[in-house]
Amino acid sequence: MDYTERRIVGLHRLTLQAVVGFYPEEKAKPQRVEISFRYEVDRPKADDVKESVCYAELAKEITALMDGSDYNLIETVADEVMNIIWKRSKVKWAEVTVAKPDAPVTHTAGGSSIVLERRRK
Repeated sequence: MDYTERRIVGLHRLTLQAVVGFYPEEKAKPQRVEISFRYEVDRPKADDVKESVCYAELAKEITALMDGSDYNLIETVADEVMNIIWKRSKVKWAEVTVAKPDAPVTHTAGGSSIVLERRRK
């Protein structure tokens, strides 16, 4: 074989309502949170979801995590989302982005975000 390849699977902008922030106006009501994730897996042995990691199952777990949540930091949300993904032993590398598009900032900005990346040793 004269090439190498990586298989990166992802889900982009899973949009949820959650309490994330430490300012009083952020604690008062849920706000829009967008979660994106990508992960690397080996080539499945067969065309069967059991041979890979199902992004829909991950999205379901992440949605349950965020339902009724109350976090101060988007960094904590990113850690919790990463832990859900990292439970799958087939995942070799993962990246999680958590964004608050409507974050209360005093400057004109498109929101706030964090990117967390993890690789197995």
